[in-house]
Amino acid sequence: MASNGAARELTKAEIGPLLGRGRTAEVRQITEARVVKLFRENWSPDRAAYEERVSATVHRGGVPSPASFGIVQHDGRIGIEFERVDGPSLMHTFALKPWTLLRLVRLFTELHIEVHAKRVPELPSPQAELRGLINRSPHVPDHFKARAALALSRLPDGDHLSHGDYHPDNVVVTANGPVIIDWLTATRGDPAADVANTSLLLKLGALPPLGISRFMMQAARGIVHSRYLRRYKKATGLTQEQVDRWLLPIATTRLAMGIQQERTELLRIIDRVEDW
Repeated sequence: MASNGAARELTKAEIGPLLGRGRTAEVRQITEARVVKLFRENWSPDRAAYEERVSATVHRGGVPSPASFGIVQHDGRIGIEFERVDGPSLMHTFALKPWTLLRLVRLFTELHIEVHAKRVPELPSPQAELRGLINRSPHVPDHFKARAALALSRLPDGDHLSHGDYHPDNVVVTANGPVIIDWLTATRGDPAADVANTSLLLKLGALPPLGISRFMMQAARGIVHSRYLRRYKKATGLTQEQVDRWLLPIATTRLAMGIQQERTELLRIIDRVEDW
């Protein structure tokens, strides 16, 4: 359930072992059944509250995702208390069992279709936030900003649930089935936008160290990308043209994040996309 009132302060004794760490937060055990996602210092309370609210909304709506139990604080840092989900991500499952790749791609795609089947008119549209992020970023050349703004003005809105950061490391394979995590970037909108974003992540996203050869990972990346798009489009009727219309603003948003290892390829993609 969503939190109400002041955030509960976690004691030092409640904070257990470190379970994982990402760019924005670390996950620590609280009890056998619960964890806390502790954000880095100076993290916006509004952003934490938004993630908690969205997480509660999607869980109540039947999406396979962790239950959330409210906003908490610890040692000056804000966090969210979540149901604990145990298991490897789809990415790590592939590293352990590479022969299951096609089955994992099918599962990954079907989960995304399930997400997009949900309608969430209460969530905000990402259009204004995308424009703001692009316009504020020092990493985006001005002429690309203008092109992205024009493209966004021509693209459809919608009320379908969109994850906003859907990739194989954000799907955890538990004993009770797959669970989608990290709903910070979730919004409502056009499913084609979320598919375009996932397509870009599958092609360019950094790969975690998995103990298998780079050649195998690059080959797998190509298979996952092509099979994901093919299966999604066949199941839903989405066209490649609908996805491609979102490529310019989605790639420009990714460029705005300042991820240096992606910059050259993103500039190339943006430069070759035709305006429409």
